[in-house]
Amino acid sequence: MHSMIGGRSLVLEEEIEKSVVLGWFAGGNPDGNRRKIGNVYPLDSIGILMDPTVKNDFGSYWKIKTEGRGMVLIYIAIDDGHGVETAGKRTPLFADGTYMAENEYNAAVAGFLQKALQRCGFHTILVAPEEKDTPLSVRVKRANDAQADAYVSIHANAYGTDWNEANGVESWVYDKADAKTLAFAKAIHRGLVSASGRKDRGLKKSGDLYVLKQTKMPAVLVEGGFMTNLTEAKLLLSEEYRKVCAEGICQGICNYFQIPYQVEEGGEKEMKRYQSIEDLPYGKEIMQKLVEEGVLSGDENGNLNLSEDMVRVFMILDRKDVL
Repeated sequence: MHSMIGGRSLVLEEEIEKSVVLGWFAGGNPDGNRRKIGNVYPLDSIGILMDPTVKNDFGSYWKIKTEGRGMVLIYIAIDDGHGVETAGKRTPLFADGTYMAENEYNAAVAGFLQKALQRCGFHTILVAPEEKDTPLSVRVKRANDAQADAYVSIHANAYGTDWNEANGVESWVYDKADAKTLAFAKAIHRGLVSASGRKDRGLKKSGDLYVLKQTKMPAVLVEGGFMTNLTEAKLLLSEEYRKVCAEGICQGICNYFQIPYQVEEGGEKEMKRYQSIEDLPYGKEIMQKLVEEGVLSGDENGNLNLSEDMVRVFMILDRKDVL
């Protein structure tokens, strides 16, 4: 079976021999058939490579590598906002006279996010890998030229220039965003809020943010906390919180593209719980039916507290007509 997600090919597991490359598959070919040319290639660490020199009437051919599971060729453009020396983009002075430049947080989260997405099978492009403040037009052009499927711009917030009580996480989309972009942004925002545990300031709209207005794919700008709030500034400084933010964004991206989220090996093994049908990565129709039939009711607040393993069990029972 061969289908399309985000304009690129999804090759399902039953079509692929384990631990080998079957060859080349055309992205966007109209007849939906896989096409093999060339030889078998060794595996790489990410699982996906593109050869820009091989093209046909339907666009570039993509070389797919696998370890026995289908790979989705989805490009995520990652933008770490501003630069290390961008004027004014920093915390107030801490008690010891030091401060944190916003890009220190942004770039660290971007790096962790890139690793997390590659771990989950995505292909990534850093649109501002330089330490300097890369022009917004350059960032957007790099994403558009790469035909990225989605764009995430990472920032830390501020209210004024002195320490104050403003706090929380918020995300932004273009004020004329289409339904696809809104769905993408909502998924990322939910992931970041859930992972960070900070106050949810909501998903907001703007017509002025260049990277949201000029990108040709779903784009969201996230604010991971306030640099002008001492508590959140200390979080923004910490490697642990930066990783938490990256993993939350990654989970949101996985949920949007319906790709299983892969926990980092050797990392935190805490089981993720889903409190509502809307938050589930799959099995929503089955779980909704169980709620309507009174099989599931949740706690006194309506929280379902479902793990992915529980959802899988219910899906199996449903297929066997046990439910």
